[in-house]
Amino acid sequence: MIRGVKAAIVAAAALAFASFASAATTGGHIVFAATDDPANGDVMLVRADGTQLDLSASPALDTSPVLSPDGKLVAFFSTRGGHRAEWVVGVDGKGMRQVTPPLGMQPVVAWAPSSRDLAVATPNHVHRANVAGGTWVRIDRRDHPQGLVGWSPSGTAVAYVTPIDNVVLVTRDGRKLHAFNGDTALWSPVGRLAVRRNSETWDVYAASGKRLATISATQVAWSPAGRLGSVTPAGAVQVRAGGVGKAIATARPVRHAADPLWANETHLLVRGADGYVTYDLARHATFEVAGAYRISPALARDGSAYGESPWGTLAHSTLTGSTRVLDKVTVCQGKDTDAFLGLQALPDGSGAVFAGDCAPPNDLFSVQPDGNGLTRLTQTTTDELDPSLSADGTKVAFARVDGADCNGCTHQIWTMRLDGSDAHSVQLPSTKSAILQDDRPSFSMDGTQVVFARWDAPITGDGSALYTAPASGGAAAPLHLPGGYPAWGPSRIAFDAQGNIDTAKPDGSDSQHVIAGDFIPAWSPDGRLALITWGGGFWITLPATKRRLALPGLQAPPSTPPGLAWSLDGSHLAFTAANKDGVSDVWTIGVDGTGLTRVTHDFGANGALGWR
Repeated sequence: MIRGVKAAIVAAAALAFASFASAATTGGHIVFAATDDPANGDVMLVRADGTQLDLSASPALDTSPVLSPDGKLVAFFSTRGGHRAEWVVGVDGKGMRQVTPPLGMQPVVAWAPSSRDLAVATPNHVHRANVAGGTWVRIDRRDHPQGLVGWSPSGTAVAYVTPIDNVVLVTRDGRKLHAFNGDTALWSPVGRLAVRRNSETWDVYAASGKRLATISATQVAWSPAGRLGSVTPAGAVQVRAGGVGKAIATARPVRHAADPLWANETHLLVRGADGYVTYDLARHATFEVAGAYRISPALARDGSAYGESPWGTLAHSTLTGSTRVLDKVTVCQGKDTDAFLGLQALPDGSGAVFAGDCAPPNDLFSVQPDGNGLTRLTQTTTDELDPSLSADGTKVAFARVDGADCNGCTHQIWTMRLDGSDAHSVQLPSTKSAILQDDRPSFSMDGTQVVFARWDAPITGDGSALYTAPASGGAAAPLHLPGGYPAWGPSRIAFDAQGNIDTAKPDGSDSQHVIAGDFIPAWSPDGRLALITWGGGFWITLPATKRRLALPGLQAPPSTPPGLAWSLDGSHLAFTAANKDGVSDVWTIGVDGTGLTRVTHDFGANGALGWR
């Protein structure tokens, strides 16, 4: 695979970790789960010859690339620097700059035809930003826009959609021009606007706002010269010059055509049950397309396509039938992720940009608390999550996301030795549920049992409940305690009881309330309880002393609740947390609130962890 992966091999990553003498006194090893690629893919450029360039190059989340009309710039959303904002970079990787102020959430953006301005839509607002920076002008009419259509071909107007199904046109400075009845729209290259009035009707308007035609269609697409291809409610394909008048072509290239796309002025692609086919207007003939055209092609002006063929394989194809494989991704197989997200072809067909949402699987690692001795414990094609160490430090319990071994399990509890040997499942499922998730295991003090949380829809509904199982393997036994995130202490089990922290005896009896709030518990070897919050804030609480340990500049990991673990001598706590860029790592802090230390760097640590 050619795609850039920012975290190199583990040995190289270990050399980059700093050594912290203050933490070394606690000793032992911290075991944690990590992707080894925390950004889940940067904004990438792939060329037609297969070479790739990382355009955004950051451990932060960089996603949703949008190519400029001239093909020279890419706008993208980034969390770098602790700010959620829109950035721009050249397709050569140079000239990166932030072009919007911090935004509350990811926007929808559209380039002006000049490639010098952006329309940026956030909930209830549309602004204009300049790629040179320094411009942030609100241009909506305070009618709470809910969608962005984009710029007119002349660059003088922007169209957006309001909650009351109006398509509104404003000037680049916000002066209202027109309002049309509809819930979405498409600009033609010659300045006409197709507006969807309802699910089976589209209106075509001139730039002046005059309605030129009404057609019966479910979907439409404009050709490079302004022909309108449409799909009728009956599933036929029609083409109209300028979107008006009688159809100059009507065909049924597939049954129930959908998602029309123009490869060029004479070739209209439509999707059928088995993928896209092409209707050739010049020959009035339908022919199969292959390679990158089959699934969701990103088309260039020369008619060539970049796309996945098959899934997980990036290819470049031409209408003449040639296909070149550019990249293959295997780690996303079977996962609900997209290896080539937001794929768009450069206008001249020489390359494409994308942002992959395809991080490597979570593996288990161990590291000394001073940052040295980083070791990979697992390396599989499945996710290993939520590690917990036995009291003697010889065994690891963890959740494995693998349905192959347990009749419907999606998460199953495993144990193994710290060196990675003797890995096996510890429990058999008690039901035949199609959705069964076991996670957050915790060893009993003698290492013979594990407690874990199980979400099993027929039994627990929308919540989870606690179970135990022999660490050597055997049937799971319910504790009849609804809750999650269990931690097995010297004499009791602490757990999140639906928004409260409770404790109970190991057999599930004598449930007692400790504290209210969204916390995750951890027991020290001598029986002290620590809690890390992950709901409305981020800090560590010590209930016995009512002490709160501040974690300045840190936040909960973006994808999973944090983990918390005590050092063997009870003087420090380890936890997973994200920095201002949203990249999570392993950190430690003294129980007196001093010595906040980052143990790993840009490693994508997440979930529970253990320390012995």
